[in-house]
Amino acid sequence: MDASLADYGISIGLEPDNVESYDSRADVYQQNGDLDRALENYNHASCLDSTDAAAYFSRGRIFEKKNDIAKARLEYSKAISVPTINRIAQWAQDDARVRPNALAETK
Repeated sequence: MDASLADYGISIGLEPDNVESYDSRADVYQQNGDLDRALENYNHASCLDSTDAAAYFSRGRIFEKKNDIAKARLEYSKAISVPTINRIAQWAQDDARVRPNALAETK
């Protein structure tokens, strides 16, 4: 984990507008349970690229983990609403369409 975080930090230092580096670093933080740092990085990614469906979807997953279902649903809606620009966006949008139903089943 530390090595990949360091690598993403270097990448961001070299290219501060590289959305993928913020998304990837956020993924590492999320996988390791540091949800607040993950949110910070996803937020930064979506500020750089407001069409980053993966960042919106991933924020939705974090809000689910934090049991903030209203915010999770909002993030999934954002993921679905942006243009599909690549296969990662398509994956995020497909999963974002499914998550609200899964949330309803758990109640």
